[in-house]
Amino acid sequence: MCGIVGYVGSRNAFPVLTGGLRRLEYRGYDSAGVALAAAGGLAVLRAVGAVANLDAMAGEAPAATSGIAHTRWATHGKPSVANAHPHRDCRGGIAVVHNGIIENHAALRDWLTSRGHRFTSETDTEVIAHALEEFSGGAFEGTLEKATEVLRGDYAIAVVTDQAPGVVFAARAGHPPLLVGLGEGECFLASDVLALAPHTRDIVAVESGEIAVLTRAGAEVTRGGERVQRAPIQVPWTPADAERNGHATFMHKEIHEQPSAIRRTLGAWPDGGAAVPEARWRGLRRLVCIACGTSHHASLVGRWYAERLARLPVVVDVSSEFLFREPLLGPDDLVVVVSQSGETADTLAALQLARAQGAQTLAVCNVPGSSMTREADGVLMTATGPEIGVASTKAFTAQLVVLLRLAVEAGRARGVLAAADAEAALRELATMPALMERLLREEDRYAGLAGRLDGVRDFFYIGRGLYYPIALEGALKLKEIAYVRAEAFPGGELKHGPLALVDDQTVTVALAPAGPTHSRMLATIQEVRARGGRVVALGSEGDDALAPLADVTLEAPAASDSVMPALLSIPLQLLAYHIAVRRGCNVDRPRNLAKSVTVE
Repeated sequence: MCGIVGYVGSRNAFPVLTGGLRRLEYRGYDSAGVALAAAGGLAVLRAVGAVANLDAMAGEAPAATSGIAHTRWATHGKPSVANAHPHRDCRGGIAVVHNGIIENHAALRDWLTSRGHRFTSETDTEVIAHALEEFSGGAFEGTLEKATEVLRGDYAIAVVTDQAPGVVFAARAGHPPLLVGLGEGECFLASDVLALAPHTRDIVAVESGEIAVLTRAGAEVTRGGERVQRAPIQVPWTPADAERNGHATFMHKEIHEQPSAIRRTLGAWPDGGAAVPEARWRGLRRLVCIACGTSHHASLVGRWYAERLARLPVVVDVSSEFLFREPLLGPDDLVVVVSQSGETADTLAALQLARAQGAQTLAVCNVPGSSMTREADGVLMTATGPEIGVASTKAFTAQLVVLLRLAVEAGRARGVLAAADAEAALRELATMPALMERLLREEDRYAGLAGRLDGVRDFFYIGRGLYYPIALEGALKLKEIAYVRAEAFPGGELKHGPLALVDDQTVTVALAPAGPTHSRMLATIQEVRARGGRVVALGSEGDDALAPLADVTLEAPAASDSVMPALLSIPLQLLAYHIAVRRGCNVDRPRNLAKSVTVE
């Protein structure tokens, strides 16, 4: 989950490197550091906390036109200067930054210590620097190859050495992403396209098992000593996409970008209107949706869409659990992996397992050129632009749109959805951005409600059918950014245990829009009120039956079950956001979390 940046060129490297780190800070913000290849040797600067603390050390940075940098999400060793990257060898002539986990670091540390190496940190990363020192001699590319042969785990690393000034070396094994950006007379390295967007749109991915050597003249990628020829990917994002543009936080900006994100996502559907060939849809046994976190919640909604509109059996699994239950897959299964980043380690491993078992695969992803877009058989993009806030908002609602659109396509191809019904669903999808804009204009109401909920420590979120996954997502948002206990349950499950926890100190957020589950949700709300619980109800506009049962009623524009899940997501996002802001929480960088989970 850490962020890596590298630079070789003619510019002053320090501001280029720290500028890249600021765009990767969502990946980790425990500490940050740089290694600069200066005239007098390598200079390393490190600071605990945000990248701004490293920026404050600019006066100590020597002139240099190449270097590497890192922002850390701690895995081995607490956040401290000693544990911050870059790490060096005993001589101080090699510096390494690393994203991932070295699984055999303890054994390597013992062996290297027996060989006379001295360690100064608790991290697994430091063994890489000492392994490079141990195998040094001859061309440094050979040294790097020898060192990677003894490393076990998933990692992306970048290295500078005083043996090769003006060169950045990199290597990747497993899932952590590593991208090269090609400029004019300069070359860049990063964990994410966001860090590269201000400088270039020409990106080359470094794949697992490859080594990259960056110079001002360009980059050479090799595998087993053989050069790899790979055409650059053109990334459409611009530097402005990674700015707050007048909003107080990235999360606030991204909540408000949802209408435009949905319009772009609808416009990005494949030419010809088909994501999967019609014959393939007819021959499928089932869909298998695999995802983590927010993307898993979107997949749960997608299951309802596909089973209802396409009459296609759907299995939804959490990526990390899917990997360990010996799943049975075959060529008549379509495995849909859903991920904002396209780099989520567990989901990527699940994709690779599905392909190994012969299943067809489709990635729903937001980041062009990410690992999942390169490895899946087919790709559907959520064209939201970069999502920088750790808590996902616009990517979630865009995923709902893609999964609904996919279900409509499947229903038509399988002959179970009438043309008129498909056209009606697509027309309603087209109205979603305008309905979202109506909800966003009522933000002050959610901010005021957040004030009324000051001090509440326990929330329940309940929903039925399509709205249970939305309840899960609402509870997750509150936990992620406000650090408040929030649990979600299907409405019918309260009486099977959770109702014992309801009292006058709890608040139940009940999703009760018009539809087939409406009357039963009203009955559940009455059960909560009978036990003294307070209720915040989200329903459809003009619902006269709901308001008398709740302490607070929030309304969404009347819409069908196809569109309402995305609409109800916006009040839940805004409520969590304003509760977090009132509590003084950093909504863009919540504690202990990172945006892209690239280690298992």
